[in-house]
Amino acid sequence: MPRPSGFLRRNSPAGTSECDEINESVSCLPAFDDRMPTGLISRKQAIQKVLKDKENLWIALLLAGLCLITYGNSLHNDFLMDDYPMLIKNQQIGDPSFLQLNIGAHQHQKYFRPVSHLLILITYSVFGENPIGYHVFNLSLLYLACLLLFALIAMTLKNKEIAFLTSIFFCAHPINGILVNYKNAPSYALLVVAAILALIHFVQAGRGRDPVVNRGLGMIWMLIALLCHELVIAFPFYLASILWFLENKSVKNVLKELTLPVAVMVLYLYSSLLDLLWVFKGYLA
Repeated sequence: MPRPSGFLRRNSPAGTSECDEINESVSCLPAFDDRMPTGLISRKQAIQKVLKDKENLWIALLLAGLCLITYGNSLHNDFLMDDYPMLIKNQQIGDPSFLQLNIGAHQHQKYFRPVSHLLILITYSVFGENPIGYHVFNLSLLYLACLLLFALIAMTLKNKEIAFLTSIFFCAHPINGILVNYKNAPSYALLVVAAILALIHFVQAGRGRDPVVNRGLGMIWMLIALLCHELVIAFPFYLASILWFLENKSVKNVLKELTLPVAVMVLYLYSSLLDLLWVFKGYLA
């Protein structure tokens, strides 16, 4: 007995069956034609949404558990090394010179990290000399970075398994201990969070999804990351790699998305060079 036409599976132009990308772990559900009752279509979409939400919830819980297992034993560690000159014994916290906001005073420094210093001020004002508070705050930022990294890779590769494994390796990598253990370094984790958010927004803009809004948000997050640490000067290379290798964008479209980030980096490098020359001139005087 032939199957009702409403339940026939449509074929893609390449001749392969159409499979829903929302939940790759579930067997491919049949695609329905326009004669399919609206109620059944809505039911199918509702089931897929529930499955997708459950899968993402499990991934988030597993990453949270891995963060606690990996770094939980360090939550009670005391202050160490640079924590004392930057936090405990730093009498300049709260002063404009510490926040690097007194630009009019022509105070030239070797680096310009106002967001980093502002975050140190905020955490010190909240936690004082309680090391546990710093650890929990830094670990929360690292966990957020793991979630965002998973979202970025799943969005670009369209493969949740690879995205999940990458997030696991990132979370458990020993070098990321500095993101949690140093009380004066919450800006490193914030840098990672802001940079990934910027990449996500630029990729969305490249796909034509609210390009003006997404480029604007991408620039804001990129600037936040750059004002945390000058390492973000490499951001255009990461963005270009994603657009070229993963998004398969043309050279023209890649250059289009790089215009604003590269312009900001050039201005930042020029300003930093002037400051370095000023400092070098002071040494020679």
